[in-house]
Amino acid sequence: MKIQNYTLKIGKKTLLTDVNVSFAQGKITHILEKNGTGKSQFAKDLLLRTRPDETLIISSYARIPNDLRLTDLQTFLAQKFSQEKIDRLSTLLNLSNIDPKLAIKKLSDGQKRKLEILTFFLSDKSIIILDELTNALDQTTIREIYQFLNAFIRENPDKIILNITHEMQDLTNLTGDLYLLNQQNLTPFSSVDSIIESYVRG
Repeated sequence: MKIQNYTLKIGKKTLLTDVNVSFAQGKITHILEKNGTGKSQFAKDLLLRTRPDETLIISSYARIPNDLRLTDLQTFLAQKFSQEKIDRLSTLLNLSNIDPKLAIKKLSDGQKRKLEILTFFLSDKSIIILDELTNALDQTTIREIYQFLNAFIRENPDKIILNITHEMQDLTNLTGDLYLLNQQNLTPFSSVDSIIESYVRG
């Protein structure tokens, strides 16, 4: 995935100016950015610049209807995707032990987020954009999501995952390329320590 001569404005504010960057397959690319600087708009704009049949965006605001039971969701997914793939991703997300008779509204926030991840990742898009995916989750769920993402990208080297985040723990738990969105540019970094130092310094 290449971005060439890319400029992004939000109202009167310019977020990026004339950026040229390539995002590699088989890797998680982190784009570190401070809160309130336009991360979600950046994610949405990237989605608009790619083919809709090859790209998806998952944010902390994604929701599955609470009135469904888990078994209803499983039935719906089984009509669209192979059971083998559903079972594999469910295992990676540690979802296999949830009672299927439960209503989704009875699940924890972490379980709901993992169901959302399952539903989106089954769609088999080439480019996956994560917008603050672990926001407001407990540490156990966050660790499980990290384990899932690391395993998923190993098993799917043709995929591109962009993780737009302000969570520095993402960088230490998800191996990948590092960029800092700052001063209207995407600056690459070779180490977690160096990007965190620059992020904190501002």
